[in-house]
Amino acid sequence: MPNVYFKLFFGIAFACIYVLYYKGGDTVAYWESASKLTNLFLKSPVLYFQELWSDSMELGYMVRFDSSTGYPPGWIYREPQAWLVAKIASIISLITFKSYWAGTLIFAYITALASWKLFNLLQGFKLNQDKYLAFGLLFIPSVSFWCAGISKDTVVLFSIFYLLYHLFVILSIETRSSFKNWLAIALFMVLLLQIRNMVAMSILAPLLFAYGARLTRKYKDKPFVSFSLRTLIYSIGIVGFVLFLRFQGDYM
Repeated sequence: MPNVYFKLFFGIAFACIYVLYYKGGDTVAYWESASKLTNLFLKSPVLYFQELWSDSMELGYMVRFDSSTGYPPGWIYREPQAWLVAKIASIISLITFKSYWAGTLIFAYITALASWKLFNLLQGFKLNQDKYLAFGLLFIPSVSFWCAGISKDTVVLFSIFYLLYHLFVILSIETRSSFKNWLAIALFMVLLLQIRNMVAMSILAPLLFAYGARLTRKYKDKPFVSFSLRTLIYSIGIVGFVLFLRFQGDYM
């Protein structure tokens, strides 16, 4: 509960700064966009889900939205990463009746759950004292301020926490993985690739090497097989990273 209260406090503090002091900003624009998507759902659930799964930007803006739904901020709609955050926020907007403050509390609570999930898992490894692990993972004020409200950074942070949790479950020898772990990994990896692809790569690279270490450990009595697997995994990692950088260069 202290972790939950901590995240709720800083989520509200973040919202107050932008709503009451700046009187606008990214967080307000995300929620305004989410509210327009909620209006679209009330007008036509079919159009809402078409927009939710669509990658075509200009077509949806001109065809699906009108004066009855209102138009989302153009700069949010034109940026795929920002619009994806607005789509996620719209799901929360539907159940909070477009209340920005209720939405902020839900975003903060999701972040608290994600951080607590990872904390419980790491706690079992007994690598640090619980109090140090808690302060390092749960109670950093700057992280909770910027990553507990309605923002792109919040989605990135709880995606990282959940992704690491499920990855640890799969890689751990003591725990047994299931289909839901793989499904969660796919979901949060897609979110990271869409919003912050460099963060996804920074997680994928050590994951590949960690999985390779676990795999080669099974064949430690067969040096040739172990060496071949290790070489293959490292080669895949290097080639994948080079291709990613090449893609990024072409995209930019």
